Amino acid sequence: MGETFTGATGFDSIAANLGPHGLDGQFEFPTLWALRDFVARGSGDAQALEDALAASEARWAGSGSVMSPFVGNHDMSRFLTAAAGDDPDHVWTAPPPQPDDEVPYRKLLAAQALVLGLPGAPVLYYGDEYGLAGGNDPDNRRAWPAAPTALQAWTRERIARLGRTRRCSDALRLGVREPLLADGPVYAMRRRWGGAEAVVVLNASPDDRTVALDLPGTWWDAVEDEPGLDPATLLLPAWSARTLLPDADPCSRRIRP
Repeated sequence: MGETFTGATGFDSIAANLGPHGLDGQFEFPTLWALRDFVARGSGDAQALEDALAASEARWAGSGSVMSPFVGNHDMSRFLTAAAGDDPDHVWTAPPPQPDDEVPYRKLLAAQALVLGLPGAPVLYYGDEYGLAGGNDPDNRRAWPAAPTALQAWTRERIARLGRTRRCSDALRLGVREPLLADGPVYAMRRRWGGAEAVVVLNASPDDRTVALDLPGTWWDAVEDEPGLDPATLLLPAWSARTLLPDADPCSRRIRP
């Protein structure tokens, strides 16, 4: 995996280093910026996110590369800090605090749910699996805390379960991505491989939403370990995501805390 740091439209710069005589994969920067706009800052919409995902897939097609979606790395402020709206320029003299409000953690979890549901090889920069604050480099290299806060423990538990779910699910690791819904702050996609399928749904809104997805049967949500969900009347709390597998999928019974 390599890194060609770009903005939201840096497809050509990244692609120039891919291929049989180049890198096996790279950080997926265009997707990162779209995800930060959509979830962290609430300034984008679901269609813009889908447009970015589709543009990336089209640009890397045929390269043979396995790309790496992610929410942050050592070259930018922490996703949690951006989600809290506390992203100062002068990190040496005024480093951002560790948030004690649940909203930034909910945003981080929602973004990680999408990353862990996308094709490729997801990357988690240390601290982004539980919610570590930090401004731009070098403040984004803080030490591990002696003990996690309650909100950090809450976040880590759910992201760990999402990781176990991806490892178990052929659909999440290998499946073809299919957009299901891109409506304002609500985004949904499906992954399918053989007889396995999985669905990721995001609500990047401060309000609860109910969506109707045309999916048969009942489903299990890996984020909250909740079975028996009806996709036709799916409740999405504010700033949340659901990673859904059919209740009948062996992974939905195997993945437990």
